[in-house]
Amino acid sequence: MAVPRLESCLRCGRALAAPAVACAGCGNPHDEQDRFCSRCGRSLTAPVEQAPPPAGVPPFLPGPQRFPRGLVALLAVFAALVLVVAGLKIVDVRYFQPGRAVVAFFSALADRDADAAVARLAVPPPGDSTLLRTAVLRSDGYIPPSGVHVRASDIVEERATVEVEFRVGGTGHRREFSLVRDTSATAGVFHRWRIDGGVFPLDVAAGGVDTVLVAGVPVALAASEYGRRSVSAFPGSYRVTLPEQPLLEAPESVVHVGTSDPEYASVLVEPVIKSGARAAVDQRIHAYLDDCAEQTVLAPVGCPFSSYSFGEVRDVRWKIVEYPRYDLTVDEGGTILTDVEYGTATVTGKSASSFAGGTYPYKDTVSFTVAGTVTSSNGTIDFLPAGD
Repeated sequence: MAVPRLESCLRCGRALAAPAVACAGCGNPHDEQDRFCSRCGRSLTAPVEQAPPPAGVPPFLPGPQRFPRGLVALLAVFAALVLVVAGLKIVDVRYFQPGRAVVAFFSALADRDADAAVARLAVPPPGDSTLLRTAVLRSDGYIPPSGVHVRASDIVEERATVEVEFRVGGTGHRREFSLVRDTSATAGVFHRWRIDGGVFPLDVAAGGVDTVLVAGVPVALAASEYGRRSVSAFPGSYRVTLPEQPLLEAPESVVHVGTSDPEYASVLVEPVIKSGARAAVDQRIHAYLDDCAEQTVLAPVGCPFSSYSFGEVRDVRWKIVEYPRYDLTVDEGGTILTDVEYGTATVTGKSASSFAGGTYPYKDTVSFTVAGTVTSSNGTIDFLPAGD
């Protein structure tokens, strides 16, 4: 005989198949819809507070995994070092590479700042530094390089080579610059690169003058070197001419410095006689000859004409009948008289007779030329006779 299945509790009448919620206080089961325990009155919907586990006993179900504090600190330090190294590398590449040093040098020239350009050099510029001044770079007679572009850079220990392109005088050029690394460090970390060289010789020559203008700056020429002088100059274009003077002028010349062709720059200034200077030269030469004619001797001292007599001649009088004609030529010795045509002078006087004790008239006509150098000084034209 089959035993009937119980559908509800014999004690409380609760349906056995219904889900039960145990009271957290006394354990009495209840339906899910019940709000309070029928035995102890405890709320069945309040959150259950779990008592902390005893000290030293880990919970049955572990919480989120925690790293040891020492490991976390070590990882943080490592991440910070990576960021610092990466930042230093970025700064080094951006500001302390040899290519950047060359670009900064050309930028200083573009800004017409000679001091900033010199600061990019490894050693003080050699030779004459007359042109290595900001006043020269800011002159209208100087044009800095443009279109600067670094093509390649090679570092071998403490030295580097940078190949750079730039334009001077409207023409593209390419050349290599050698650099050396500073022994001292910026911020104790970064070593700057400086250009070994960076300035180039400019040879200036001119005939018949002692000074030329390079980018508006006077450059004195050494007479012992036949009117030549070598000065140091930054890369770029320079206008060369003569200072304003009454005697000579010269067409303006432009010389390009620091380019690949030619390697060493040179310029020859070729002075010519000013069109209005001939009258002033004639005046000075005529004055010189007139002073000669004032002398009352047959052989005036320092003069191009003279007469000769066996006896004594008294009351000597000279007169220029025709001044000599000449051309002016400028050479390394200055402005000289060339292709001279003869002039004429007469001399009169009284020749003493050695027999009768009286005198008789003396007269002579001589031809002569004039030779010497014409110079200008302090705005005036001077004539220096040959032999003086």
